[in-house]
Amino acid sequence: YPIVFTAASYVHILSTFFHYYILFSPLSNPEPGKSRRRKKNRVTVIKLRFHSPKAQVCGTSARRGFSASNFACEKSMAQNSNAFVQTFEKGLQILEYLVEEKTVSVTGVAKRMGIQKSASYRFLNTLRLHGYVDKDQHNSYRLTDRLSKLGKGVVPKREFYNIVAQFLDNLAKKNKENNGICNLGMWNGKEIVYMVQSANDKYMLLTVGSTVPAYCSALGKAVLAYLPDEAVENYIQRTEFVTFTESTVNSAERLRADLRAVREKGYALMDDELYPGLKGLALPVINGSAPVRYAVSVTQTIYGPASQLVEQMLKPLQETVQDIVACMELHNAE
Repeated sequence: YPIVFTAASYVHILSTFFHYYILFSPLSNPEPGKSRRRKKNRVTVIKLRFHSPKAQVCGTSARRGFSASNFACEKSMAQNSNAFVQTFEKGLQILEYLVEEKTVSVTGVAKRMGIQKSASYRFLNTLRLHGYVDKDQHNSYRLTDRLSKLGKGVVPKREFYNIVAQFLDNLAKKNKENNGICNLGMWNGKEIVYMVQSANDKYMLLTVGSTVPAYCSALGKAVLAYLPDEAVENYIQRTEFVTFTESTVNSAERLRADLRAVREKGYALMDDELYPGLKGLALPVINGSAPVRYAVSVTQTIYGPASQLVEQMLKPLQETVQDIVACMELHNAE
């Protein structure tokens, strides 16, 4: 599953690091005696624009859902508020210009951005000092591979989740019975977060973004069983064992026993612990010596023994986890 990085992706990622540029902007160093006056005028403009009918309409439409027009409204409102930094925007525009033109000059950037040559030089020199552009003997600037290195830390994670979704959809074809769902859960240090889920239009109890306690979920037990003992004990000490059903794990002793069983059997079970009839089977995603953070589960609504789920889905689940581990190694995901 090859990953294709685009320069636009790298520009988006770099925005997080762009606060350096603000320090070099002429806007950050107003002329003596004019700072107070500029600030007063700026506040006045913000107040008038914020209360304009156009701004109110944009705010209303934006809350109805995301679209290109709503995005434009959000941007317009942001530009007229204290949450918008004009210098930050200018720096991103310069990066986009570098992507388009490949090689630029101080004069070219100044003309394109409508800024002074001195400001253009400061922007480009800041990029050079931080390794994002090189300067040649003709005083021209071009992007380095620094953006690509930054992108490798973020873009693969999105691709990783997209590929996992395909694996889960394939696994779900074997888990169609009893409202079967397949999930990728992530341990956040406190609970399990549903990160990816097989496509479905019926099961709405636990969806992507939902969280569940680790002590009473198959995903959580699969992760906890392979954490260091100290981490597990820290979790137990700060956890309140809330009871959801008569079958919910309700004590530290019972949780420790369940985790020993997970290590012995190689899989974790949830048997009516969150909801009556909801059965879960999970395996940890173990990628070499990296700390275990993910687990994959299949769930079904079965009013009977959980052994039925194990017999039916353990082998397909093991194969899917192997595919996911291979995907993690390929994408350097952790």
